[in-house]
Amino acid sequence: MSKRIKLKMIACTAVFVVCIMIIFLQMSNSASMKVKEKQTHAESTKVEIETSSFENSDVKLYQKTEEETEFTEVEQKEEKDSLFKKTNTFELETKDESAPNNVSNIKSVVAEDYIIISFAPAKDNATLYEYYIEGTNENETTKTETVKISSDSGIKGYNYIIDNQKETKAGTTINKTDDEPILISDINWSNDYYIHIRAIDNSGNCSNNTTYKINLPSNGVKLQYLDANSNNIISPEETIIGSVNEEYNANEYNKNLEGYKLINVEGETSGKLKKERINIKYKYAKLASIEIKYIDKITGEEIANKTTIEGYEGKEFEINAKNINGYKYETGEVSGIMKAGNQEITLYYNKLGNIITSYIDENSGEKIIPDFCQTYTYNQEFKTNSKEIPGYQLSKVEGREEGTITDEEEKIIYYYKKIVQVDIKHVDINTKEVIENETIEALEGDKIKIHAKEFDGYIQTTQNEKNTAIEVNEENASTKTSNQSNVSTKDNNENTLKEDDEKYTNNIIDEILGDEYESPEIEEDANEKNENGEKMKDKNIKEEITNNSINENIKQEYDIVVDSKETEYIIYYKKK
Repeated sequence: MSKRIKLKMIACTAVFVVCIMIIFLQMSNSASMKVKEKQTHAESTKVEIETSSFENSDVKLYQKTEEETEFTEVEQKEEKDSLFKKTNTFELETKDESAPNNVSNIKSVVAEDYIIISFAPAKDNATLYEYYIEGTNENETTKTETVKISSDSGIKGYNYIIDNQKETKAGTTINKTDDEPILISDINWSNDYYIHIRAIDNSGNCSNNTTYKINLPSNGVKLQYLDANSNNIISPEETIIGSVNEEYNANEYNKNLEGYKLINVEGETSGKLKKERINIKYKYAKLASIEIKYIDKITGEEIANKTTIEGYEGKEFEINAKNINGYKYETGEVSGIMKAGNQEITLYYNKLGNIITSYIDENSGEKIIPDFCQTYTYNQEFKTNSKEIPGYQLSKVEGREEGTITDEEEKIIYYYKKIVQVDIKHVDINTKEVIENETIEALEGDKIKIHAKEFDGYIQTTQNEKNTAIEVNEENASTKTSNQSNVSTKDNNENTLKEDDEKYTNNIIDEILGDEYESPEIEEDANEKNENGEKMKDKNIKEEITNNSINENIKQEYDIVVDSKETEYIIYYKKK
């Protein structure tokens, strides 16, 4: 190298040094500061600060966390001087005190009987610190702006638990240090599976627990809508998708299909999803109705309003024939299987006729037993019968006892008379002793004859205490009846008949025989009269009685009307 070149280099170097000195001198007039280097570690952050090299300079550093309200001075660790600069080193206590975030985006995949669980790694949350630098020289004090430092220690590992309980919490000790997927084998498909996991950083901080339900895939529920009779699909299928053991309810999938009625559901309509597919079949049938007509079998006329029953195709039906007043159900389809659409069924009725049979006491007009009502259909043959009623005897019948029923109500009356036991006492008029008791059975209301009898040593008297030859026993009768008007009387107190008293004899004959009596011996000439204008029958009777010499040996007859209230009669006799 030439001498000339060396001189130039020396000159340049000198100029450069002079410049540097000028710059240094200019900087020395102010408290110039800057962060030379910052290193963050798990437990602390090291900060190196360069300041201008001048005498009597004083550099300080202040720090606080986000949660603190005031800055505090940080002790200086080291100070270094160089030709132009002075370096002050401080160490901030920036410990990571924040819990990390947990894993995210957890996913599970099921293959055969294995579960593979993957997730996005956890991130550590840094603790935030603030600091500023303050420099002072003879001339001035300089303060920098506040600087923020994040202190994070990093994720160290995880703790996880896999079980069948939703409430379990992961622990705080690390049992997994990487972010690789987790494998579970030997799945029990009837159980629910959960993973519980938390992240742990290098400072020992733990994240919150995260519980994730591992969804075991289900083949879901298949819902079909079918015609119950043809088994054809009548509406698109529906599906319910979910995970094994999830609750499902298919009732909300019921469909109202026009023209159809849901009649049956096959399958489990609610429960938990399974690995296998669950099939549910909704069975529908076409709507059907039956209109029922009520027709008079003879006239063909409708006798009642139509009725309608609703149902569906294939449904069994049974009709209860309506009770229609005055009619009886005869024929018509009352059971069967309903067909799709509208049907018509006719029920035929026959008109009814009633036979009312009464059993009446002829004398009192009262019913002996309740009426008996029989119902027959129109044109049906009928026959009624009398009844044997204790204490009564049939006397007559009113109405048809047999024949063909018409559409009108018919009444048949059986009249009865009460059977009465008539007691006749033959009594000694003087001693009141009973010579003989006699009982006659007769019908109430009938006129019967009571005969005097012949007893040895006795003759009938025509007079008693009441001037009658016969009397009603008043101890057994509450009132006297007209019976006593049919007995013989006489006008004096003598105990024998006066043969010469023709008038008396005629009165007895009239009372005994009565106006209605006709002699059986007089027939063709019964109405002939003699020359005196007297009827022959009366003359003949009187002659017969006279010829028999109405005397103490006469045998008398008495007409009485049988009354159930007066059943005892007395005929008086006297000793010869």
